Amino acid sequence: MVRQLRIPLQAGIEPRAGGQLAEWAHAVRTSPQACLLTGIDGALIALSEEARRLLGPTARPGLPHAHWWQERFPHSSTPEREQSLLSRTAASGAPAHSVIQLLLGEKAAMVQVIIAPLEDDIGVAEALLVFIRPVHEVATAR
Repeated sequence: MVRQLRIPLQAGIEPRAGGQLAEWAHAVRTSPQACLLTGIDGALIALSEEARRLLGPTARPGLPHAHWWQERFPHSSTPEREQSLLSRTAASGAPAHSVIQLLLGEKAAMVQVIIAPLEDDIGVAEALLVFIRPVHEVATAR
C-alpha cells in the first residue's frame, strides 16, 4: 500500500497485482517517468530508464543511496552534516516532497522529488517510491 499523497501520477505506475515489492519493482522498471524504488535501508531496488538516464551509471540496484544520490546543500553552513531527503524520509516513514539540488552526471541540477513510503500489510514502511523531475521540466509543463 502507498501512503496517500495528493499528487498526479502518470498512468502505468500501479503494480500488477497485490502490491508486493516485486510487483512495485516491475512497475518502476517499466514506467516512462523518472522513478525509483529504494529499500528503507537506502539500497536501490529498481529504477526506470528515465531515472537511469538522469542519475547516470552509478545508480545500480543493490548499491546504497550514498553512492548515487548526491544532494547539494548550498545554503547550509555545515553541508557535510546534512541528511539527504531519502534518509530523512526513510527515518520518518512519512511522504515527502521537495525541490533539491541533486548531482546529475557531473553537475548539480534543481529537481522536484516526491517520495511515498510503501507499507506492508501491517502499515510498516518497507520501501520508498521516488519520483524525480528536473525543475525546468516542471516550469515548461504549465
